[in-house]
Amino acid sequence: SDWSSDVCSSDLVSREKRNEWMGRAAAIIAPTQYIEPFGSVVVEAALTGTPAITTDFGAFTETVEQGVTGFRCNVLGDFVRAAEHVKFLNPGMIRARACVKYSLDSATIAYRDYFNRLMTLWDAGWNTL
Repeated sequence: SDWSSDVCSSDLVSREKRNEWMGRAAAIIAPTQYIEPFGSVVVEAALTGTPAITTDFGAFTETVEQGVTGFRCNVLGDFVRAAEHVKFLNPGMIRARACVKYSLDSATIAYRDYFNRLMTLWDAGWNTL
């Protein structure tokens, strides 16, 4: 068989096993130059209590709280210092913050509020409080 079918196999790593491995990692490193619109791998890591070491682009400025849930870096020296300091971050707090911000319950409330605001578009418009 060709390698791509092995790599993409749905039974390669279960969700539970992935979460277990990610939860035991010292950190997840995402050194992208792409302006990430969301970067869900960082949120997935945070939900296991694993801090992120990322660049300072796009959504990472919102999903990685500097020095709390990980580190946003600009140059190689930043990445080196971040790798040395992730051991001082609190995995329980990282997970708790992620659960508050990204759980289905939080998403449900955010979407409900958004759609309720949409319902006011035909009211008094800008002047609606």
